[in-house]
Amino acid sequence: MPHMQLPAGDWVLDYTAAPVSPDRRGIGRRLIAIYPTPPASWGKDSARLRKTLSKKGSKYNELDKPLDKPLVAAIASWSSIDEFDLRNTLFGSVQIAYPVGPQDAPRPVRKLDGYWRPGTDPRGTRISAVLFGDTMRAWTVASRPLPQLWINRWATTPIPDVPPFATHGVDAEGNFVTGAATRTAADVFGLPPEWPNG
Repeated sequence: MPHMQLPAGDWVLDYTAAPVSPDRRGIGRRLIAIYPTPPASWGKDSARLRKTLSKKGSKYNELDKPLDKPLVAAIASWSSIDEFDLRNTLFGSVQIAYPVGPQDAPRPVRKLDGYWRPGTDPRGTRISAVLFGDTMRAWTVASRPLPQLWINRWATTPIPDVPPFATHGVDAEGNFVTGAATRTAADVFGLPPEWPNG
């Protein structure tokens, strides 16, 4: 069958012409197709993270009195969850609000589908923060950054102090705020930065 390759940056697009079966000729439809390949799919990491947090937070439902210390959930990352996914999971996914009046511009707002939700029907208030990072390995412990601390400003028991971790959270107006780490992993573990090499 006729065949052609076209370079496109670092990609090569491979085109092969295939005849339409006689009984389908003349019928308007999509004529460009791809070879059978494994389908692309969106990860379910955000849903799994929300489920994990719900499970951890609900373990304390039956206590006679509320926790008197902050509850921090420590979670190691899996395949593809990143800062964008964490923001959406913890604080709500982004949507665009279109104004009613002609003077206002569309603006991004957060839906109330995050694990942490303020207001009259609060959610996730038992978990004061999430310590989130890559799975630690002995051979990279000195060179990888420390986990990051995601803070729940609506927690029943707020977390009082956060060093040495980098932090993420929201201010009173709902704007995202971040804080830099005060120490490196090598400092915390008392190792030279190039450990175990050298």
